[in-house]
Amino acid sequence: MHRWPWLRRSGLGAELIGDLFDRTWPQVAARTDLMPDVHALGEALVGHVKTAELAEGTAGPLTLCHGDASLRNVFSSPSGEIAFVDWEDVRCGAGVADLAWLLVSSVPPTEWDDVIDAYGPTPRLNDVLPAAAAQGLLSLADVADGSPDAAGWVDRLAATSRRLSAG
Repeated sequence: MHRWPWLRRSGLGAELIGDLFDRTWPQVAARTDLMPDVHALGEALVGHVKTAELAEGTAGPLTLCHGDASLRNVFSSPSGEIAFVDWEDVRCGAGVADLAWLLVSSVPPTEWDDVIDAYGPTPRLNDVLPAAAAQGLLSLADVADGSPDAAGWVDRLAATSRRLSAG
């Protein structure tokens, strides 16, 4: 962190995100398209999102994190070069947090193992998945109940719940 004093510190805003989640959860919990395991995940996060957000700072070596590493922010060239765009949430944190958000926001659960294997060792992935799940549930709040986009979120959040339950 001392190498990049201008970067937002991991965990900054954790209390605000926790408060936002707790205020938004009743609206999300009332949706008709939530699977029981997604509902249980959301219930378990109420009052605990601040702690989940702070876990990013201790889940591995601190590095440059994109902060919104989703497939909508990745482009590739015909020659295979990869570029990330939309760096508004750049910060110093555990790189595995970007992987967690990529999984929750963008990757079909049937492809999670391949993406995790391509990333490399992820011993602390489950430490940062709750924060990614909270962000996913907040994102779901802005999507029409029963829509195809909502179904994707619910499917990925259910996979998150299963992974966290499996330990």
